[in-house]
Amino acid sequence: VSCTSANSKEIDDLIRPWSKELQAQEKYRYPFVVNYEKDDSKLTFIAADHSNDIESATFKTVKKVYLENKYDLIIIEPFAYDYGKSPKFYIEHSTKCSQDSFSRCSEAAYLIWLNDSYNKTVFYGGEPSDKDIMQELLRLNYKKTDMLYFYFLRKIPQDKRQGKIKYQKKYVEDSLRRAKKRLKHNEDVNYNKFISWFESHNKMRFDLKEFTINLVAPYDKKDSYFTQKISHDISMYRDKYIVKLLKEKSKRFKKILILYGGSHHEKQRLALEHIFGKGKYRKLY
Repeated sequence: VSCTSANSKEIDDLIRPWSKELQAQEKYRYPFVVNYEKDDSKLTFIAADHSNDIESATFKTVKKVYLENKYDLIIIEPFAYDYGKSPKFYIEHSTKCSQDSFSRCSEAAYLIWLNDSYNKTVFYGGEPSDKDIMQELLRLNYKKTDMLYFYFLRKIPQDKRQGKIKYQKKYVEDSLRRAKKRLKHNEDVNYNKFISWFESHNKMRFDLKEFTINLVAPYDKKDSYFTQKISHDISMYRDKYIVKLLKEKSKRFKKILILYGGSHHEKQRLALEHIFGKGKYRKLY
């Protein structure tokens, strides 16, 4: 993502850390839609309430917003921009998800399945690469192992929602293996080392049954858990990246649809208004 350093800093300064107070400033609860328009650039932002239920308000919103317009470009949350234009693996993933009505998949997979069935609009992942995130965390004095364990932890709420967890130790070990492969991590990690890391950093016992999304929420206060602080730092970096990507893509694509979790919108709103003008809110379901 290219941006001049002056413009980049201006955008960075407009990204705000997430808080309940910031969330309360939004006009509606997720899911909602915000339409931005400035000169000949149009951005439609679906602020999703993450779901794997095809009858949910989020899925219904995605379908209505996608079908009511033709877009030049779609940006979605689950994978990095580096995977390139309309990656085949995600189209195949969305097709597979459709076979059991997306009960184990997200609204992003549903959008790409719709897109493959209708307009086949170009799409990209909106995320920075793991390598970029790792470099940012190392710059902030985290360790590589911190990122590995956090990547595993942040997936727990979704895996619980999709019924993928049965036995704690096996689930942790299998998940660590996948995270290690994804991040090309060479250090030895295992269940006991993870438990020791979690309990020493978060000052609490690890229990999969009691684990909630709050433990990986992006908070940066004096009494925040370590896992919340790393979430905050990654989250801020991600949102800065996403907005710069939208700014860059808007030079070529004039009608952009972005589908992201609702919390990203409230953090990005001032920066989006700076680039695309004042947004018009809609609550469809």
